[in-house]
Amino acid sequence: MFDPTHSVCGIRNFVEFLELCSGCKVIEYSLRPLTNPGDNYGSVFQAVEVKVVAKSDFEEAELLHLVAKTAVTNPYLVDIFQPALTFVKETHFYLDVIPAIEHFERISNVPECDRIDAFIRCFGSRISLNPGFVFLNAKCADADAVVLLENTKLLNYVNGDRQVGFNAEETLAILKTLAKFHALGIAIRRLQPTLFDARVSPSPYLEAANLILNDDDTQMVDLNTHCSEGILQ
Repeated sequence: MFDPTHSVCGIRNFVEFLELCSGCKVIEYSLRPLTNPGDNYGSVFQAVEVKVVAKSDFEEAELLHLVAKTAVTNPYLVDIFQPALTFVKETHFYLDVIPAIEHFERISNVPECDRIDAFIRCFGSRISLNPGFVFLNAKCADADAVVLLENTKLLNYVNGDRQVGFNAEETLAILKTLAKFHALGIAIRRLQPTLFDARVSPSPYLEAANLILNDDDTQMVDLNTHCSEGILQ
């Protein structure tokens, strides 16, 4: 389970993880906070700039702009967001659900201009450094979980102002994309049930949610007590 004392900025075995995800040799990298305090509650986002070279060609270096998403460490937020579960579900989404959707669109001959274009690129993820945590069988992650994503700020994406919200045009675009995403899930379940059961079905993760939420009630009370004492102090 998640250790609230885990370092926010430090990511253990990060170079090894970067090389595994990129398939390249890491020359150097830097980490800095990506979001402002309060922008995101359920996880920690850090901008990663990493200089890499191909393992077969050490002369041409490439600079990758990435985002490392790790778990919150505040005990109160850990109790609310249950990162031990959510990181497994998110890894499942990036590694299984998205490829299944893209595969379904291809075999269904959906024109490229009509295919869903709403997913951020994921370079890789891990749920633990423990070799016993095999993703297909794991029901929870630990404090070494990381998701490595592209940095969409380089594509001119920005966080909207939550006090203002979206205008009518933006809202319509969001609803159209959500409708397409929802329709694709239904279509896969009806037309490709084997693919749905193998790659999309959330059943194992719902079971994990029940396991985590019903387990260690005493520890959850202790976390709340500890957090309350910290606030009072």
